[in-house]
Amino acid sequence: MTHPHPHPHHTSGHGPADPSLARMLDLDARILHAHQRELTAWVRRLARDTAGRVVVDLGAGTGTGTVALARRFDRAVVHAVDASAAMLDRVAERAVVDGLADRIRTAHADLDAGWPALPPADLVWASLMLHEVADPARLLAGIHDGLAPGGMLAVVEMDGPPRFLPDDLDPDLARPGLADRLDDAVTHGGAGGPAHPDWAPWLRDAGIVDVATRVFRIDPDPADPIAAAATLPYARAWLVRVRDRAADRLDAGDRAALDALLDDDGPHALARIPGVALRGTRTAYVGRRPR
Repeated sequence: MTHPHPHPHHTSGHGPADPSLARMLDLDARILHAHQRELTAWVRRLARDTAGRVVVDLGAGTGTGTVALARRFDRAVVHAVDASAAMLDRVAERAVVDGLADRIRTAHADLDAGWPALPPADLVWASLMLHEVADPARLLAGIHDGLAPGGMLAVVEMDGPPRFLPDDLDPDLARPGLADRLDDAVTHGGAGGPAHPDWAPWLRDAGIVDVATRVFRIDPDPADPIAAAATLPYARAWLVRVRDRAADRLDAGDRAALDALLDDDGPHALARIPGVALRGTRTAYVGRRPR
């Protein structure tokens, strides 16, 4: 089967160190810590009949998923794979801080160059990264071959860019629909906005069986102090990224609105906007290598 290519650019992991990306990954982890627990618990239940001894986290970033997997699969060695040595240094530091250094390994690898030398995996975790690789079909074939018989693959993707702004913004700030237009600028403007196909047929074409899909709603509890403390910094970091990388796809009015939101001393500063919260969905795809 021929599939449309999911994305016009790729990084195969996280590429060279990007401090702003690392910060956003960490803020994302704080806001979505409850979601991460729900997601890993679901995958753990599905993987209950695997040995659960070898877990591979592809595109590990700063290690949020790596640590969550090490905690959920408490007998496993988790191999964090990333193209950025700086990101992997953060993973290693985090493993020490969290008391997991004996069960977390790092592997510096460009996944566009092929599957790294790793032991057969009981679980391969590919979160927010498959849409970024140059040849997803090739990587999925490598994952299939890298799984132990009966081993599980879990792919997780965002179903759109991070979305924080409420729909009812002050008309003096922006005309209606600003959040939609920012989403469109990011998705089509190369600012790091995720764009992914339905991965289920791709998994099947790679020889993965028992493929299942689940959509997780992103709606953090406003009473959660960890998520609440990270929401405004994450929203601001994301809007800065949009302004820096996709402003040329916005009209003058929307660029002015974005500048006003990022003017911390102005009347329309983001901190003054009621109802700022992360919203959206993430889709998980799971399946197995045949025994």
